[in-house]
Amino acid sequence: MDVARWLLIDESVRDGITEQIHLAVAAGRHDFERVVRGVAETWMTEVDDKSLLDEAIRDVAAEEFAGHLAAQDGWPAETDNDRLSLAMAELSMAGILAREHYTCCMTCGLAEIRAEISELSGVRGYVFYHEQDAERAVMGGGVYLAFGPGDLEGEGDASPDGGIGDLPDGGIEDSPDGSIEDSPDGSIGEEIVAVLRRRGLRVEWDGDDGQRIHVHVNWRRRRFGPLAEHPEMGGRGEPEAGLRVRFCDPTWVVRDEPVVLSARESRDLLLWLTPRDGNFACYEGESGEVLQFMWRGGVRLWAETPDVAARRSYGRYVTLDEGLAMIAVLAEGDRIGLGDSGDLETVFWS
Repeated sequence: MDVARWLLIDESVRDGITEQIHLAVAAGRHDFERVVRGVAETWMTEVDDKSLLDEAIRDVAAEEFAGHLAAQDGWPAETDNDRLSLAMAELSMAGILAREHYTCCMTCGLAEIRAEISELSGVRGYVFYHEQDAERAVMGGGVYLAFGPGDLEGEGDASPDGGIGDLPDGGIEDSPDGSIEDSPDGSIGEEIVAVLRRRGLRVEWDGDDGQRIHVHVNWRRRRFGPLAEHPEMGGRGEPEAGLRVRFCDPTWVVRDEPVVLSARESRDLLLWLTPRDGNFACYEGESGEVLQFMWRGGVRLWAETPDVAARRSYGRYVTLDEGLAMIAVLAEGDRIGLGDSGDLETVFWS
């Protein structure tokens, strides 16, 4: 963008636009166009020339995307964000509904988590962090996890909201230090902390059920595929070799047409796939072998390979760690490793 045109925007607005774009790109949840729309909605009343505003946002966002992609090339193979996602998936499979980057704030998060739990069975509790938490983590503050029991009606002295008390005005306290009112089931908190620590994360929680769990995270969330695309990618498009992938996770992206992802990107996709009923990722190897994953009931990950000619599939439930290992086998060895460590169930197509 021409510097003279950029300077037509008030300095405080320029600073605000730049900061918001940086946080959104680093958070890693939304694609380029969604980042642009979100920033434009925030600042549209501050700039009369809407074409100037759009041009400015797109130019700053493209530069931020490029910088993020260059930086992530030097990140370690496993980041704190990877460890956090692995822990959250493990908790979901253990019956504690886990969500990342979930809604805009605590109030909305609690409302939506209640709605989700009401439609599921076998959920013992919940844990999540929201968009404001992610922004604080990007700025170095770590992640604060809200949690509570799956019994939304509460028991004993717990509040009707599952252990997180209402403030007098009906809102939910959401302070930067992570404090909340009242108390969820302490055993849920202890279980969450144990899983986080087993995954190698540093956690602070003194056992006070009225405090959210503080996870020290060096925030490094990779962008890949559609989350990495931006207008000035140049030679950073699809890799020449990789897996052909189709996937669906409406919370952040749906890709009906196949996209080619590297082994690293294919792993990241499954890692970030929200444990929600029906979300899926389908991987096709170089020889045409297909491995597909789907979350069922939000608590179990089903993996299968189809036999189109016989109109059947062979599959089993897997852990996320197993699924990631299978993707590596397909990407590096061009074979399906689904049966390497467990018997397969035959599913006949109707």
